[in-house]
Amino acid sequence: MALDEDAKRFLDQNHQAIMVTVRPNGTAHVARVTCGVVDGKLWSSGNVSRVRTKHLRANPNATLCVFAGRDRRWIGIEAAVTIHEGPDAPQKALQLQRASGREPEDVDAFLKNMADQQRIIYEFEPKRVYGSYEPGAENRA
Repeated sequence: MALDEDAKRFLDQNHQAIMVTVRPNGTAHVARVTCGVVDGKLWSSGNVSRVRTKHLRANPNATLCVFAGRDRRWIGIEAAVTIHEGPDAPQKALQLQRASGREPEDVDAFLKNMADQQRIIYEFEPKRVYGSYEPGAENRA
């Protein structure tokens, strides 16, 4: 399922989210994350030692709730998640940083830091999208 234009517009302007993964016992695990749209794909990041990464390796499904900072609009995205890691992950982290409106002061230092942290990228393939993210829309959840 692709994101519609209203969803993309909302995600271009809002980058704070709660990511929900599933523990082995079936309960939810939540983490606050930053997300952004890169080349039409919704991304977030973590590193190899994050709890959410371990959960995604066992069950590659997650839900994101991205919220607007100044009003009550939000979007829920249930998705299959692909983990991107390896030597190109720091460059992808830079793309995500820029997509979420944050340009590093020193790009080389940023890339080194991302490599040192073993940074990875989570790419979300939406299965279901809902919420009150459209201007003037009723809550559709």
